[in-house]
Amino acid sequence: MNKKLASFLLLTVIFISAIFSTQAADSITFTITDPKTDICYDVENNDGYISVKHNSTILCTTFIKNADAYSLYDGVLTIYAVDNLNNSLMIYSFDFLNDTTDTFAFCCDAYLSKYCFTINEKGNIYFVSNEDTKHLCESTEGEVKKIDLKAQISQLLCVDGDCIIVITSQCTYIYRNSTVKKALDYPLSFPAKYTECGVITDASGKEYTIDGFAIKDKLPDATEAECSEYTQITETHSDTYIAESGTTVSKIKKAFADLKINEVRKADGKIINSGRVGTGTTLHLSSGQIITVIICGEVTGEGNINSRDLTAVLNHLSRKELLSGSFLTAADADNDGEITTKDALIISLMY
Repeated sequence: MNKKLASFLLLTVIFISAIFSTQAADSITFTITDPKTDICYDVENNDGYISVKHNSTILCTTFIKNADAYSLYDGVLTIYAVDNLNNSLMIYSFDFLNDTTDTFAFCCDAYLSKYCFTINEKGNIYFVSNEDTKHLCESTEGEVKKIDLKAQISQLLCVDGDCIIVITSQCTYIYRNSTVKKALDYPLSFPAKYTECGVITDASGKEYTIDGFAIKDKLPDATEAECSEYTQITETHSDTYIAESGTTVSKIKKAFADLKINEVRKADGKIINSGRVGTGTTLHLSSGQIITVIICGEVTGEGNINSRDLTAVLNHLSRKELLSGSFLTAADADNDGEITTKDALIISLMY
């Protein structure tokens, strides 16, 4: 074989190998947990081709060149890509609960770190200024507000709808409702991440919880059993009637044609003679027996399943407003005896 041809073929093989090696190096896979719903999503970025899965089900696939950062809140995954040529930030949002997508851009001089971008429930964007990496920037409808924290910022992390953890080289701040306060006299071990059940875990594995503007060590006795205290269904209903969404009083009376129903009362105690029945409705029989209606996934007593039911379950999981009684039972959409993020996902698919 001609030496020049052999050399050319060798260089070609090396070049192709280098391409595949680069592509392999650019492939990253990680899991991100939603701090509001506690639902985990698996993200794979293979050289710009991004796939997002939940329980092995693909929720979206897209191509985003130079995807630098990811944030997640309330079922919305936000991906950030910096355009150096135009000095702008491209933002891609994927709303898994409502099955919508959005893309927009705004000009900013941002610090190029994948840990230094996040977004809150109102859509305000947070990033670190490239000026000296000491300024926290908040963009609200295109207007940028800068806050000098006098120390280099390592990470921004949204852990609640309006709570942004800011880790600097000297300490840790919480930015909430346009107010910044020191939460710890030392920086969390970088990078920190939201795990589940309101817990933040730093790079060393130490766990913390958020209380207002304070970051506290998670108590050693705050075990999984304590965390599941509000998810376990401890109250049972021996006399229940499992109904479908949209069931009416007329249909109920037909189902109990062999029994005399004296009264039908809604969960608030109001007597009804027509219309839909909801979870918590009670059937008062002439025998003195009381039967409670339960509609799987319907936790507001309205009789049909909608976004308000999902919100109520998410509020329960985040411990903002706990469900109880028949509503807690109805929230167990997969009937496994406890309330988890899986139930919230199932309910989101019911309406």
